[in-house]
Amino acid sequence: MYKKASRNMDYLDKTGAHSDRIERGGNQLSDQTFIFRIDDDFDLAALEQAKKELSLIMLALSEDINNIRDQLCAAKAKRITEKVWADPDWFRRATSALKHKGRQHQSYQTSMGEINRRIRQWHKKLSDWDENRQFITMARKILPRDQYDMIWTMVRAELADKTH
Repeated sequence: MYKKASRNMDYLDKTGAHSDRIERGGNQLSDQTFIFRIDDDFDLAALEQAKKELSLIMLALSEDINNIRDQLCAAKAKRITEKVWADPDWFRRATSALKHKGRQHQSYQTSMGEINRRIRQWHKKLSDWDENRQFITMARKILPRDQYDMIWTMVRAELADKTH
């Protein structure tokens, strides 16, 4: 369904000390890069599961993006109110992380769109199949048996001509 490629991002916290997340933010799911490859032979249950997993990943990623934005805003506010500049290296890394996570989120949003499109296709197939089945059931009830059988004979003959 999807291939998970590990890619942890390293950041410096505001003091310059090494940490694998920016301050309190960060989430195991959003610190990974996931590559969603959707095969043509997926069934509806697999697509629904992929959508559920991708939704959780995107939620975690959005939380990380908001945490980074909060920290950047706090650093800018501190610069204005207290005239204390944030560590330039931290600021660059935080800005870079925000851009990276934003691109990652956009990529996942594209994958989510593809999954939703495939789910709609499945529902349309099921709906069309139900409609056709309902038509056949109603024709069987209304038409006389010999007329119904004659129609099926004609349909089978036409399908046989198309396959040869």
